[in-house]
Amino acid sequence: VSMAWGRHGRSSAQEKESVLLRVIDTPGLHDTNLGPESIKLEYEQLAKMAPHGVSAFVVCVPHGRFTQEQEETLKDLVTIFGHGLVQHAVVAVTHAMEKNKRLLDRTELFDEISKLPPKAFLRRFVEDASDRVVGVENRLEPHRTQSTRRLHQAVLECLATNDSTYKFKPSVALKRHQSLNELDVQDDDVALADASEQVPANDPAE
Repeated sequence: VSMAWGRHGRSSAQEKESVLLRVIDTPGLHDTNLGPESIKLEYEQLAKMAPHGVSAFVVCVPHGRFTQEQEETLKDLVTIFGHGLVQHAVVAVTHAMEKNKRLLDRTELFDEISKLPPKAFLRRFVEDASDRVVGVENRLEPHRTQSTRRLHQAVLECLATNDSTYKFKPSVALKRHQSLNELDVQDDDVALADASEQVPANDPAE
């Protein structure tokens, strides 16, 4: 599951440390109930809700249970949005608790991920995302409040590292979305190394 954070929002916004952020749910990639027009509308709405670009894609993965289905979904997102998604990614590890007493910190989570095989997709994704991994807990206090602060800081760090937001053109993302059913994407075929894969904000063909 992935979330996009855009600067300068109105609805569903949170103001933390004088920076206004909007949380935007990304289009449902595997929702069979969505027709072509509905999918197109979702991408258009995503662009409208983040007119200044996306500060960070918050990719949520469960602690210790990264399934094949979740991996395929993340691969599809990289295919659609290109390497720009990886550059602007924050990996949020949910329920990252030690015996329900404290949140695991970034170093502990990265150490766990580093134990995965070198070619494991999640490990390569985190490494290419500048090791931006955050442990979160959205139920228990005070860990929930601590998680919000950590996520907020990670988004600001992502924005500072990239020195710009991520911008894309809905029509290009839609074409890539539609092509997913036609592609047989292998593990090593996903664009994790080519920065030119970012979905362009301007499409010369239109």
